[in-house]
Amino acid sequence: MLIEEISEQIRIMFDPKGMKRKGIKNAFLYYYKISIIPIVIGIILGAVGIAFFSLLAYGVAGAFGGSATHLSLGGPFAVFVILAAASLLLVWIIEPIAIMICAGLLQLVGSNLLGIFKGSYEDTITGVVYSSSSTILFSWIIVIPVIGWIVLSVISIWALIMEILGLAKLHRTGAWKVFGVMILTSIIVGVVLFLMVFLLVLPLMTASGLGSAFTHFARSSLSNKTV
Repeated sequence: MLIEEISEQIRIMFDPKGMKRKGIKNAFLYYYKISIIPIVIGIILGAVGIAFFSLLAYGVAGAFGGSATHLSLGGPFAVFVILAAASLLLVWIIEPIAIMICAGLLQLVGSNLLGIFKGSYEDTITGVVYSSSSTILFSWIIVIPVIGWIVLSVISIWALIMEILGLAKLHRTGAWKVFGVMILTSIIVGVVLFLMVFLLVLPLMTASGLGSAFTHFARSSLSNKTV
């Protein structure tokens, strides 16, 4: 039942150490059930918004003739469809992939590299899913100007704390050790991404002649200093 998942998520938000391991399949089923709420609320708010702006645009465009009126109705609807498609792509495809990758990297560093995590990949998936679901569940609140942004920012920060405390419980280790694993994982990922970008950009610079130009400039500068 959806109500049970929402109740469980709210309970975990107040007691992150109450997380219990879910299998990978059950963890993502839980995530998708939780995501139904913000999607439904988003569709309702989007429908209200498109109705409001369509009526407003209809009144303004009415003075310019029928063709302008049709355009005034189609514009907000097109924006709504694009935003809805982008939101579904983010929530139902991109975020789950990010959860799997994030959990995999944390498990690799925390368990295989440092030996801090005592649990399995499923434990890590559970912690990441619970924390991500908190942000997803209340993501709709961002439509409220200023206040919504502040509240969602606070929830996002608390979701990170939830993840730390939950992983500490699931992997039978300390919260500060989990935090250290997260920091080290972020550093490793940052270094790898930097090297990948560097290795991709350098050949392009060389192929375009920019590398030769920089080399010539460096040699000229060195020669001037020598003289």
